[in-house]
Amino acid sequence: MGSAASPGVRVASNADLVCYCFGHTRGALSADYAAHGTSTIEAQIRQAIDRGHCECGVLNPAGICCLGDVRRLLQSLPVPAAQDS
Repeated sequence: MGSAASPGVRVASNADLVCYCFGHTRGALSADYAAHGTSTIEAQIRQAIDRGHCECGVLNPAGICCLGDVRRLLQSLPVPAAQDS
């Protein structure tokens, strides 16, 4: 048997939106985390939410805040290698 996904099972893509309010994708969040050792995007999202610029109830198909999805994705990523200063 092959390693192909079962019919009806969706495979995650780097192009998948994770943050619907601000258009951040799985790939952008992963690259940001790998480059900085932390997520500057998550910090930007938090600041925007604090300023009232969140439309998750309308834009997110789940109808809830995307920040939980962003945090779950970041927690699932491998710890970036130490960067030389």
